[in-house]
Amino acid sequence: MNWGDFVTVALQGDLGKPRSALIVQADRFETTASVSILPVTSALIDAVLLRLSVTPDERSGLRKTSQLMIDKPSTVSRDKIGPTVGIASDTVMLSVNRPVMLFLGLA
Repeated sequence: MNWGDFVTVALQGDLGKPRSALIVQADRFETTASVSILPVTSALIDAVLLRLSVTPDERSGLRKTSQLMIDKPSTVSRDKIGPTVGIASDTVMLSVNRPVMLFLGLA
């Protein structure tokens, strides 16, 4: 489980239904009991600063065009994280940084 991995996760409020998520926590914090993620949705909306579109490719493991929910960062217990389904491209990871910093008031 590393920064940039797409994983499955059971988030509270999703009725325990697993969904895809992107790990955005730096690898140097691998010993913490929790991990920070951005949920993924296939319900596309036009919200440039809040949703980052990701096109599926061989590495991502995504089945269809999806969006990273910049407006819904979560930190979840590691035992809620399921298997890795893919890896985000370097382009996606670079594209995530700025919107997350803006949303959290760090930029």
